[in-house]
Amino acid sequence: MFKWMRLFRKKPEWTFDNYFKKLRGDVTLGRFSEGLLFDDNVEYFEDKFKNTRPTSISKIEEEKVSRLYKQSLDVNGRRIHYTFIPAIHESRGLVVIFHPWNGYGYTDHIKALGCYDVLAPFDNFGPNRWSCGFWGLNGDPFLVEPIQSLIQKFLKERKYTHWFTMGGSVGGFGALYHGILGGCDGMYIMTPQIDIRAMSVQDLKKGYVDDIYTPMLSSQDPAFDPDLFALAREQETLPPLYLIQALYDTINPFEQHAYRLQEIYHEKRGWYGLRLLPAIGHRADGSQEEAEYLFLLIQKKKVQKKFQSKKQKEMELTT
Repeated sequence: MFKWMRLFRKKPEWTFDNYFKKLRGDVTLGRFSEGLLFDDNVEYFEDKFKNTRPTSISKIEEEKVSRLYKQSLDVNGRRIHYTFIPAIHESRGLVVIFHPWNGYGYTDHIKALGCYDVLAPFDNFGPNRWSCGFWGLNGDPFLVEPIQSLIQKFLKERKYTHWFTMGGSVGGFGALYHGILGGCDGMYIMTPQIDIRAMSVQDLKKGYVDDIYTPMLSSQDPAFDPDLFALAREQETLPPLYLIQALYDTINPFEQHAYRLQEIYHEKRGWYGLRLLPAIGHRADGSQEEAEYLFLLIQKKKVQKKFQSKKQKEMELTT
């Protein structure tokens, strides 16, 4: 009886609003903030970012950081705190997660992955205990060797055959820098700062009192500034990259940052993918689940860092 009643039940009336809402729930683009898509109110979002950016660290945040980052490693007089989280299932390798500028507000986002162990270093070496991009200050890359040493320690001790990086914003810079420098197997990056000098000039123009990027730069010689583009050009091959951001990111516009990096990838015939959203705002619609899928796919398909067609590979073998 109830089955027949369902057959004759009146269908909901079609309306444009209901149809639009359903479409949004079904498509990838619908995951992103509709208010930022095709919007031009850049000044509003810049002011909002400036006014909501934290200026201090709460006691609750400090306690969360202390509970999460319990382990430490001393390298060259620097003590790096970190957390290590084993995979839920059988581990296929290591994922190194780099938190954004405010690591104190990011503790809830560090969580276990299904098939990868997680290593997350903590960077509070910048001014007022914010991040220094997992790099250093005043043109001195004092944090690069400790971070690389920490990664190598886990790679050797646990005999990983594959490792990856992921991060967003300033953490995106850290994930790119250390992933490229250490020769990782893949990188999942969101809204990354890449040209730190350009960021510094931009922030000062906007009147940010506690500038994020200027402290990283050398006051004496720009040659000592962090140069991710130069690092990428120095490599024979580059790790596969998947990058997500808004086209007119109010913090780091695509044309000044990721666009220039993808040109280097193109020159070196490296694998890269972009999800470039027609939007403003310093936001992305990525997820740890998508990152894990990317990393598993790279391993499953045994991806080579330099693209060659099947025919090109066969020709190389016969010559």
